Amino acid sequence: MTEKNKKTNNKKRPLLVGLMVVAIILAIFVIGLIGIYGANSTNFVFSSLSRIIPYPAVIVNWEPVSYYEYCESINTIKRFDELQEELSFSDSEISENVTTRLITNKILDQIAREQDVKVFDYEIEKEFQSAVGISEDEKDVEKNIKELFGWNIEEYKNNVVRPFVLEKKLSDAIYDGDQDAPQKFAAYLQEEIANAKIIYLVPH
Repeated sequence: MTEKNKKTNNKKRPLLVGLMVVAIILAIFVIGLIGIYGANSTNFVFSSLSRIIPYPAVIVNWEPVSYYEYCESINTIKRFDELQEELSFSDSEISENVTTRLITNKILDQIAREQDVKVFDYEIEKEFQSAVGISEDEKDVEKNIKELFGWNIEEYKNNVVRPFVLEKKLSDAIYDGDQDAPQKFAAYLQEEIANAKIIYLVPH
């Protein structure tokens, strides 16, 4: 092989490696598309993949809700359901409940931006302590949360307590001083959901 051919081959190698990497990434992306949108799979493989690649599950007013968040919520409800003796939900019911909650939370965040309402860590902590009771041992609380939902305390605060605090703050901000504020905000929120531009990419 001549020196000229060696130099040409050396130049081609990085290009070939680059093309192979791109091809592998595209293959993984396509496999994810098939597993997620074709089979609606929420198993560990596709849940983990969706954590890396931000596939959307639902698009609410042109803002995506991640498929990873959808998977985590689906698996949490299934875990909780398995621990109950009487309650039992079908996969379609679980998917519908999860998408409804995720859409609601996304719209709450959108309203919060419009109203310039923020939720602070101390408010979440105060509500959490009020809910669990100051007399309860934190280790026992964390153990119960882990067994029921598969979350640690911070995940529980973010997934459950924060939306609750945010909804209350929005209710107070929009209907300040009105004794029927919670009921009026609930009706207002349902209207916002009904009028939202929602694109479902998962069963609902």
